[in-house]
Amino acid sequence: TATGTYVTQWTLPASIFYGADGVAIDAAGALYVTDTGNQVYKYSPTGTLLGQWATHTLSDPFSHPRGIAVDRTSGHVYVTNSDRNWVQKFTLAGANVTQWGTGPNGDGRLDSPSGLAVNQSSGDVYVADLSNNRVQRFSSTGNYLGQWGGTYGTGDGQFQWAEHVAVNSTSGDVYVTEQFAARIQRFSSTGAYLGQWGSFGSGDGQFNGGSNGIAVDTAGNVYVADRGNDRVQKFGQWGTTGSGAGQFQSPEAIAVDALTGNVYVAEWNRVQKFTSAGTYITQWQARSSGLAVDSAGSLFATDTFGARVRKFSPTGTPLARWGTYGSGNGQFQYPQGVAVGPSGNLYVADQGNNRIQRFAPTPGLAAQSERSWGEQGHPAPPKPETPTRSANPPDSRHDETDL
Repeated sequence: TATGTYVTQWTLPASIFYGADGVAIDAAGALYVTDTGNQVYKYSPTGTLLGQWATHTLSDPFSHPRGIAVDRTSGHVYVTNSDRNWVQKFTLAGANVTQWGTGPNGDGRLDSPSGLAVNQSSGDVYVADLSNNRVQRFSSTGNYLGQWGGTYGTGDGQFQWAEHVAVNSTSGDVYVTEQFAARIQRFSSTGAYLGQWGSFGSGDGQFNGGSNGIAVDTAGNVYVADRGNDRVQKFGQWGTTGSGAGQFQSPEAIAVDALTGNVYVAEWNRVQKFTSAGTYITQWQARSSGLAVDSAGSLFATDTFGARVRKFSPTGTPLARWGTYGSGNGQFQYPQGVAVGPSGNLYVADQGNNRIQRFAPTPGLAAQSERSWGEQGHPAPPKPETPTRSANPPDSRHDETDL
């Protein structure tokens, strides 16, 4: 299941030469498996063999098929033919429709193509062009649309043999794994680099080597076959754009309660609280640019334009506030980040004053800074621009109805 509960398994035919490589599912739930020994097998959701096709012949050669993907809207199957350096397109019954590629390089050409994925919204096909260290994008008919990568390396947007690819069909984001890199890279639908995660190891979010299969579900969760650690890892996300409960409009800060695992997310005018699984719990109104949680579960939030720090209970009840605009001890000019130390001391990044201020664990309404440090190393930052959501954001003088 999506939470990792075991359902069933079945044995692959004895005719499998080298083993299963790619897996894809159609709209009816049928499963397609590539055998690198030149077959594609089709199974029912319970494992009944429904058919196979594309043996190695002169008229329709299959040589080392690897990646496989299904366009669930049009009902077509795409397979990378690694040794022949092309992509083949089939009907769900295995009838050949078209093919494109050929090697070794150049726009639209492929060299040992490996994984591929289909954007279910646009029908575009993304191919991991292994030996060219790039990802290429094609239309459903094989027309070349673009590419990115092309350089072997460990830098952002570079690849150490791009091997598997997956697409979030809602956002269009593309995820790529590499043969010799323990990381996942994320790109826009047109190849703009968006970020990455992962490192070598066996901890949560780490991978024991590269060459990891990857898939994305309709909710945007990312599943990675962590081959070297003999496990599957799931990376989740939650939230959509909007102002409703559980939605976000430019979230700015996030903090986790180490005791409960609950997650707090700050936006311009509110803080929302979630479980570690992303289930919405509650929210309350508060302007916040930085968040931190202490060992008792209390939440601290910096109010940048109000020049203060506020303290809340885990349910959002105001407990304390302190700070005014200025440069004295306990005063702030556009406070931003906040953190809680092991002993409970509170540390606040006082941006406009180019310093860090430290406060005692239980500051009151008129708390004084115990210590501050830092000095201007570059020209002082300009006053932060007022967010477009409000032409005149309120400051602390206009919000004295609560703590």
